[in-house]
Amino acid sequence: STAAALVTAAAGVPVAKHGNRSVTSRSGASDVLAALGVNITAGVAQVEACLSELGICFCFAPLHHRAMKHVAAARAKLGTPTIFNILGPLCNPAAAPRQLLGVGTAQLRPLLAEAVAMLGTRRTVVVHGTDGLDEVSLGATTEVTEVAGNRLTELRWTPDDFGLKPSGPEPLRVEGPEQSAQRIREIFAGRPGPPRDIVVANTAAALWTAGRGETLIQCAAAAAEAIDSGAAEALLKRLAERSWAK
Repeated sequence: STAAALVTAAAGVPVAKHGNRSVTSRSGASDVLAALGVNITAGVAQVEACLSELGICFCFAPLHHRAMKHVAAARAKLGTPTIFNILGPLCNPAAAPRQLLGVGTAQLRPLLAEAVAMLGTRRTVVVHGTDGLDEVSLGATTEVTEVAGNRLTELRWTPDDFGLKPSGPEPLRVEGPEQSAQRIREIFAGRPGPPRDIVVANTAAALWTAGRGETLIQCAAAAAEAIDSGAAEALLKRLAERSWAK
């Protein structure tokens, strides 16, 4: 998630977040970041500066994969996920050697993992919440494929693995990017509850993927500290400012 990317970077792991505007959902990553004040159409030099100076950047897909714009209208008209929803995660412009990827359809998890292995990766973790979430879930088991080189390992995560309480998807629902942005601000300001817990869980998965902890519980503690210390909130402010600077 967008919030988890920010918390991961605040915890010390460089993050190149790659995303687009909403096509088949209520709110895409770029919609949320724009609502948070980030310049999502920053040029390559600005994006690189954000990554080198802050440890996080946002790569707006249409600026890095210009051919994709020719199918945007058709995708919006269809209003349903297509092959391009799978291509996006495979085309991170930063060529990140470690990635955390999520899919909302169970059948796509092994397919995406196999594609990642063929393309080459140091370590990529592909997750699917069995309640339909395209990220780590706290309302159901999360099915996981860890890709290390060309070796694939199947895992299953539960809320207990993160030291967190189970919670369903209802408290996580938002009506659009503005509401999503407001929720992120509340989490970063210290508000407890299921939305914070899901951010902690997904950040923990990212930190684990990056090798910043041996267990998910250790990584969840690091994620919580990045929020509670104010580091995530401060990083968001700096990203918003730096992304507009020339």
